[in-house]
Amino acid sequence: MQISFSPIRADGALSVSVSGDVLTVNGQRLDLGALHEGGRLPAAAIPSAAFASDVTRHGGALHLTLILPHSADAPEAVLFPETVTLSDGPCTAPGLVDHDGEVIDAVIDWAQVITPAAAIEAARAEWRASRAVSKLDLLLALVAAGAISEESAMSTGIPAEFEQLVAAMPNPPHAEMRIRWAHLVDVPRMHPLILAVQSALGWTDEQVDALFGWP
Repeated sequence: MQISFSPIRADGALSVSVSGDVLTVNGQRLDLGALHEGGRLPAAAIPSAAFASDVTRHGGALHLTLILPHSADAPEAVLFPETVTLSDGPCTAPGLVDHDGEVIDAVIDWAQVITPAAAIEAARAEWRASRAVSKLDLLLALVAAGAISEESAMSTGIPAEFEQLVAAMPNPPHAEMRIRWAHLVDVPRMHPLILAVQSALGWTDEQVDALFGWP
């Protein structure tokens, strides 16, 4: 288990021990074994205020960040803590304390876990929302895909193959759409014209993503 620390000036203390995939924090025992490779468990699903990050698993190991309270005169080793890798036993990093009280089993809300497939899809959705390519590169990709002709690609206006789609779009004025397209330098992946073309041609999200350079 790889544990990082986020130091914060506050009262309180932090105790940590590990036994395989079971993490005990301030007397709360958390069995994280159900988190699969590539998955992410949101901090909100964990009944502990000690977590400064979600818990992830990659390379077989669990990764997480815990809040490390410290006093005003804390030494540099506490203010700038190193990440530790621990498979068994108590964590003895600077600033941590031993826990000698009762240990209870904490109930994790596994319904909030983000599976690897969901994480990939979320990353892809975020990429789509922010992705844009130059209009030149997009036109070249559309020509290569056989969606428009070379003649249409050389025009500054909307490609002739898509004119009927623009006319049928439910949100006029269409003149504004044509003017905006003519002056576009970069085309967003989620541009209304792109979405209309995708729907009309029956392209999948993956096919359109490829036009915009999805790796």
